[in-house]
Amino acid sequence: MRRLGLRGRLMLLGTAGVAATLAVGGLLLVLALKFALLRSLEDTARHTANDVAELAVAGELADPVPSGGTGVVQLVDGDGRILAASIGADRLVAVLRPADLDRARTGRTIILHGPEGTTLVVAAPAHGVGTVLVAVSARDAEQTVGALRTTLLVAFPVFLACLAAIAWRLVGATLRPVEEARARQRAFVADAAHELRSPLASLRTQLEVAAHLGEAADPEELLADVARLGRLTDDLLLLARVDERASARRDPVEVLGLVRGLRARYPTVAVTGSAQSTTGDRGQLERIVANLVDNGLRHARTQVAVDVSRDGPQVLITVTDDGPGIPAADRERVFGRFTRLDGARGRDGGGSGLGLAIVRELVAAHNGTVRLADAGPGLRAEVRLPRLGGPAETADRPARP
Repeated sequence: MRRLGLRGRLMLLGTAGVAATLAVGGLLLVLALKFALLRSLEDTARHTANDVAELAVAGELADPVPSGGTGVVQLVDGDGRILAASIGADRLVAVLRPADLDRARTGRTIILHGPEGTTLVVAAPAHGVGTVLVAVSARDAEQTVGALRTTLLVAFPVFLACLAAIAWRLVGATLRPVEEARARQRAFVADAAHELRSPLASLRTQLEVAAHLGEAADPEELLADVARLGRLTDDLLLLARVDERASARRDPVEVLGLVRGLRARYPTVAVTGSAQSTTGDRGQLERIVANLVDNGLRHARTQVAVDVSRDGPQVLITVTDDGPGIPAADRERVFGRFTRLDGARGRDGGGSGLGLAIVRELVAAHNGTVRLADAGPGLRAEVRLPRLGGPAETADRPARP
């Protein structure tokens, strides 16, 4: 079962379940039809026997006995001798043996099996005259049931094969995003393990060298590796929470004030714009801006600028740097996890390759969009978030500090 894969296992279980259901349903259908046809024959024969018995008691029974085309009719006395019979019926031998005749007189239906098929025989008492026997052939009913059984045996495999083919495509289409997600998860785990290995290996090397030489390890280098390891762990945990679609808080947030609140962390970054509000998690919105600013500072030649403005029903946050920029063909790829470019923009400056991936996930969690554009020179990151009705956009934009 494990070798079949998820799609194969689902198909095997589903097809087996459908096949079992069809088999049970087909069997019940055949049995129900057979019971209904035989019951109908029995009722017809008993009705004919009662009518003939009434005529015999009234002394109005003709000879040959009218059968109405339902089968063979015989009128026998207490010793089993034939007193009257329908056209085509044996006038010398009764259709039932004495033992079976006694059972039929109790109201039971006698079933006879012969070379020509099954025959049903019923009896009705003609008081003071004898017993009326009516025998009807079940051959037509058996042929009808046989035809249905053959049809089901042919049709069910064809139907099951068609259903399995359709289900195979539907299951494949349904599982395709799951398989892509599994592949992405495996790649993410592999990349995460690789990234975690570097600072751990550095820490281990420094400690082993220090132990070998009998000297204390450089605390600054150790702290730098520990800090890098901590940042990477925090980023991975944040992505895990976002992947679980944990609902973010939906509080009103004034975006320009949020950006200005980061000045202590980024004193060289120019902030301009107008008061605009959105709803969301303030900490996650700060992380979006901080990641974009960190990315800009790693690659800027002279400055990074942040601007907040209104773009129709959205709040537009732009983070611009004057660095080497990113080729248009790579601007979508850099949002992948652990993605680094080969050019000047991709030279490692302390980043883990998760910054822009976190930005995209957090922006998507706030029902927004993010894109990269050419700043000529440099790169401009544009984040658009749903705008909350708040202070109108001011005509005068604050000057750079």
